[in-house]
Order: sequence, then C-alpha cells, then structure tokens
Amino acid sequence: MNEQVDVAELVNRMIGYAVQGFIPPKARKFPRNAHGISIPPDYVQDYYAAVRDLFQREKAITTTYSPINFEKEVIKFIAPFVIGSQQVDRKAVTAFLQELKGRLFIPHDVFRPIHRIIKRAESGPVVLGSYVIYHIDNDATALNEALRGTIDDTLMDTSDPYLIRCTVDARDQLIALELADARYEQFENAIYCMLGPESVFAPTIFGSPGPIAKKTIVMSKATWSSSIGSDSAANDLDIDDPYFLKSDVGFDRIWAHLGAKSNTKLMQKILLAVDWVGQSIAEKVSSSAFIKAAIALEVLFTPEKGSFAPSIVFQITENVTLLLGKDEESRARGEREFKRLYDIRSSIAHAGKTDVERTDLVSIQEMARQVIFKLLTAPSVKDCATPDDLSKVLKKLKYSCPPVN
Repeated sequence: MNEQVDVAELVNRMIGYAVQGFIPPKARKFPRNAHGISIPPDYVQDYYAAVRDLFQREKAITTTYSPINFEKEVIKFIAPFVIGSQQVDRKAVTAFLQELKGRLFIPHDVFRPIHRIIKRAESGPVVLGSYVIYHIDNDATALNEALRGTIDDTLMDTSDPYLIRCTVDARDQLIALELADARYEQFENAIYCMLGPESVFAPTIFGSPGPIAKKTIVMSKATWSSSIGSDSAANDLDIDDPYFLKSDVGFDRIWAHLGAKSNTKLMQKILLAVDWVGQSIAEKVSSSAFIKAAIALEVLFTPEKGSFAPSIVFQITENVTLLLGKDEESRARGEREFKRLYDIRSSIAHAGKTDVERTDLVSIQEMARQVIFKLLTAPSVKDCATPDDLSKVLKKLKYSCPPVN
C-alpha cells in the first residue's frame, strides 16, 4: 500500500469494500461481520491491507493497540458510513484517530501460573515489589478479591497451584499481556540473579517440564478474559523465603524499582545488568551465558556513547576491582582475574571460542552479581543517581590514596 495515500482515501476504500447486512457465518461467504456490515470474501485481503496501512501511520497507535483490536475500532467507525452509503472526509478520520490516541490507559491485572515454587500456607500472598504470588487454595480469599469476585469463573482448571500477578497500564488487553510478559521476564531474571549460578532452583513462569502452561488471566475494570491450560508437576522454591527481600544485598531495592514508572539513569543501568545476569544464568549455551554476564558489567560502566576500546576495558577493570576488593592484595588479584575473564569474553566474541569452563562462567556471573549488590548497598555509591555521579565517587576513591613518598 502506498504510504502517501491520504487517510481519508484509505478509509473510503474500506467503506467501498464493505456491504450492509449480516450474513450468518455458516454461509461461509462473508468471513467478517460486525456492526451491521460485512466484508465480502473477494475484498477481505484488500480491506485488511488498508486497515494495516492506517494502523501503521501513527506510532502512538501502533504501540498502544493490537492490530486485532484496532480493526475492531475501525469497522465500528466505518459501519455508519457503509449503512448510509456515505464517504468519509479527512477531518472525520483524523478525529477518529485522535479519539483513539486520547483514550486513557487502564490498569490491567495480568495473572500467569508460576512453577517450581512453594510457600507457607499461613503466610498469605507473597509480595515482591509490584509482583504478588498466590496459592489458589490457601490464598483464595485474597485471590478472589484480586479477581474481582470471578475466581469460580476464571479458575476452571486448578492444576496450577500458584499464580503470579502484576499490573500494567494499557489501552488494549493484548498489549497489556505483552507488557506484562516483559515484566515477567524481568521477574524471572531478577530471581535467577538473586539465586546465583549454582542454585538448584529454577522457578519459571513461561516454561516447565512437559507441556508448557498457557494459562493467562487479564483483567481490568471493564473487561476480563482467561485462557486455561495444563502443566506437569514442578520442583519447589520457597518463594516467601525472607532471602528475597534481603536489604544487605539490595534485593529490596531491586523489587522497589523493577517495573517502576520512573527510575534514575543509574538505577536503569543496574536493573538492566540484573536482567543480563539473570539471562546468563538461565542460558543453556555456556559461551552465550558468558557473553551475557560480561555485558552486565559493560552496561554498568561503559559510557552511553562509548566503545569497547582498550581504555574502556581498563576503566571497567578498575571499577570492578575497586568495588569488590577490600585491600591492595585483593584488588590486585581481582584485576588479574577480571582481565583473564575478559580475555575469554574477547575470544568468544571475536574468535568463536565455545569451550568455556564452567568455573570461569560461574566466576564472571558471580563477579557481575557482587558488583550489582555493591552498587545497591555500599553507602558511598548507593545514592548515586547517574552514571556520572558514580564515576565521580569512584574517581574520588581512587585518588584518595596517601601521597607518594
């Protein structure tokens, strides 16, 4: 479709493709019926091509509506013109698009099963920042309240004992699900980062042994929908263990900021590093896992417009060893270890190295984890708001050594 076609012409094409009246689906002649009009089979492809072209015109629409729900709005808009045998002008189409862009974002609660966890029956729902985990039987009262009294309708299959909920703002249920799934990936990666690479636990929302559960509940004040699936049994992680809220390593700060609508630039980098470490631990290919752990450190210490020149690698080395070392000897050891690990990273990225030792992978994953935890908790750096603030503090620490005699 020509991108220069006027929006009014696009909509008038749709109007021209449609006919008045509803043909029962069993006739299989009119596959699209709504609002008293139908799209004949000969014009269906052209109709949807025009809808797609209109949909892609404005980013404010393509990023906040799904194509399916946008088309539902379009056919509702054109129906009166089809019935009245009228054409539409550009002003009316522009007003229609503006109305869509002006709609409020609605909070949607999105629930998914979470596997390989366990929690105490008497503890109530587990709250980890903006995430809430329920046992569908033991927390039935709280869950029914969260489901606005529809627990009997939404939980027709109780083979998944635990549900996790997060809330996202969206105009569209399908977009809400996309946003929530991105948040759930962050949740998984944060948990993996907290557990570390040698953990025997692997709590998961999107995958589990055997058939993968597809159960989803999406609920807003106006609507709700659910899709029910099944899953096999899972191993158990104590999700209400106080470990996941430990303040001495900064876990409480991760939950407080994960999914927050506004974070400082430095906190954004820290959360991105958490995500990369989690991806590294979940990754099955050791060379890919190693690169992802290295990226976590690069995210924290590489300037936004920087490159991986030797000077940048030197800067990352200095910062890592300064943060993790306790004295001259431990920092010297840390510098040697980081340089050795970074040589492995370079061999993977530039020479195709694939035989990464498990001990080396764990070393760089742990190094990235400990740097993150230090940035979240060390009094001298935890309140830094920007990467520049952090850089100034670290530079001050480097230059605060006694005078050379």
